[in-house]
Amino acid sequence: MEKINFEQEFSSQDLKNIDLANYEFDRCTFHNCDFSGSSLRMTEFIDCLFDNCNFSSVKFNNTSLKSIDFVDCKLIGVDFSNANDFLFAVNFKSCNLDFSNFYKTNLKKSQLIMCSLKEVDFSECNLSEAILSNCDLSQSIFDRTNLAKADLSTSHKYQIDPTNNIIKKAKFSYPGLLGLISKFDIVVKS
Repeated sequence: MEKINFEQEFSSQDLKNIDLANYEFDRCTFHNCDFSGSSLRMTEFIDCLFDNCNFSSVKFNNTSLKSIDFVDCKLIGVDFSNANDFLFAVNFKSCNLDFSNFYKTNLKKSQLIMCSLKEVDFSECNLSEAILSNCDLSQSIFDRTNLAKADLSTSHKYQIDPTNNIIKKAKFSYPGLLGLISKFDIVVKS
């Protein structure tokens, strides 16, 4: 690692289109920072909080995200599948993750609370025991996704094929259940 930052607070930093490769941030807090278009390759974030930050189109190539909380952040079009999967652990609250990619990412026990998840790719992702609360999952992709014991009971607009995904003991509620049977072209009357 090139530079280590420990228990520091960063506020209103303009880091757009900057190469921040090979840094380490341990227990740091970022408020109102703009990382859009930046490369964070080989950077390590441990126990960090990002509050109201912009990560749109950030490149997480081999980036370590260990116990990270994103709150009110913009993460549009971010490819999390390129992040380092060792100890990968993230939570999101009130974030916009539209068009992002979690292909083959381990999100076991993650919390995605009040997020916009439109057209997100969750293919082959492990969402077991995850909580997706009050999320908009319009046109998101669930293909061979592990949703065992996941809680989607307050989320909406998802379409999940129960024959192509693991949904054992997952929690859903009506009318969200309609997103599980949409592929069967069934008419449900209330």
